[in-house]
Amino acid sequence: VNQIDWSHLVGMRVVEGSMFYGVGTLNSVILPHSVEQIKASAFALCSGLSTISLPYHLVAIGDWAFANCTSLRTIVCPTPIVPQVGYLAFQGVNTSAVEVQVLESVLPLYENDADWGCFHLKGDAFTGISVGEHHDLQVCRRYGNVEIVSPIAIKSVAIYAYNGTMLRQERIDNMQAIIELSATDHCIV
Repeated sequence: VNQIDWSHLVGMRVVEGSMFYGVGTLNSVILPHSVEQIKASAFALCSGLSTISLPYHLVAIGDWAFANCTSLRTIVCPTPIVPQVGYLAFQGVNTSAVEVQVLESVLPLYENDADWGCFHLKGDAFTGISVGEHHDLQVCRRYGNVEIVSPIAIKSVAIYAYNGTMLRQERIDNMQAIIELSATDHCIV
């Protein structure tokens, strides 16, 4: 196995611990946007891994998840919230040589984060990403007072997606979104 593209998978929430531990031939991974957690040692000792596309809904990266991925050079991280990084998650990785592409709107949050600030960070608009109808902006509901500045090509926003949140600003450019009835029900706009 040298490439994994799981971008088409729907409903996968967790990359289990040690799932690809020691698969040295693995060089590229695209995770589905529904994944919220990468558990401990999931990609540890994948010495050939050079590129990983992290999911839109990622909340946490487990301990030693990417430890000793010595070829890692690019991380695509389109999450609007800085993922928590576990103990020694990137041990043995030359973080200053790894470019991490993040949403331009949250670049300062990554720069000021103790775990992410040591990477070579680059703001990106991610205009080519298609989140799809099963990947609405539920992150707003989970994290409350979130400013959503997203040029991502969202196909639809599910009913009650922003229910009970404090939605301050929604700017979704260059897209045709279908916002169903009650999608912003009970939001403070």
